[in-house]
Amino acid sequence: MAVRFQTAATNYQSRSSDLLDYNSTYTWMAWCYLASDLDANQTVFLIRNTDGSQSDFIGALTTGVDIVAAVNGGAGSTTATWTVGTTRHMCLRRSSSSSLDLIVDGVLIGSDTTAAGTSRTLTAMESGSGIAGAGARWNGHKFGEKAWSASLTEAEIVNEMRTMYPKRTANLYAYWPGIHGAAADARLDYSGNGRHWTNNGTIAVEDNGAGVSWGAQVIVGSWVQPAAAPATAFQPNAF
Repeated sequence: MAVRFQTAATNYQSRSSDLLDYNSTYTWMAWCYLASDLDANQTVFLIRNTDGSQSDFIGALTTGVDIVAAVNGGAGSTTATWTVGTTRHMCLRRSSSSSLDLIVDGVLIGSDTTAAGTSRTLTAMESGSGIAGAGARWNGHKFGEKAWSASLTEAEIVNEMRTMYPKRTANLYAYWPGIHGAAADARLDYSGNGRHWTNNGTIAVEDNGAGVSWGAQVIVGSWVQPAAAPATAFQPNAF
């Protein structure tokens, strides 16, 4: 199964406390499917301040099919193509205060080298839409989502994309497999850190249609095994 975003910009997931710190290094990844080309920005991951004037973003540009990583106000990374009906592994990595990296299917595509500093206000993490559902909705789904409070190497990212279970436990921020048969369970963090998503609007679940191995089981803190699934430039004012 997978977490499905569709129909409206107000269908998205968010967190407003105990956030992944974008003033430091981090890595955030998931398998992501594009259901349709909306000819608009589509938000896969967004970390931001209150109005989005400070943000790190990965998703589609206004073309709807060009994947980019961008700091608000920056030029964005080199783009990768996201074809409708395909699943790609998306990874947003902040490797330094002046390097926000786009890594797709385990390959470093490019970086936004805009100096973001280390004192940006931290207000929200979002996926599926931006700025509390104000826009940039994503028509698609995600699963096998993981995040670390550290910059993983490309070799580590390739290792992680091959399995649902996290292989690296050091600095693990959260692990959201998203494969449950109900949206209320697909939002849960299984790292043991309790960093669950909040589902906003109507979140659905659907078959992810992609074969990704569970891999060896890893126990982290009070981790509990999830139930088996049932038989161009980034536009800073886009939000």
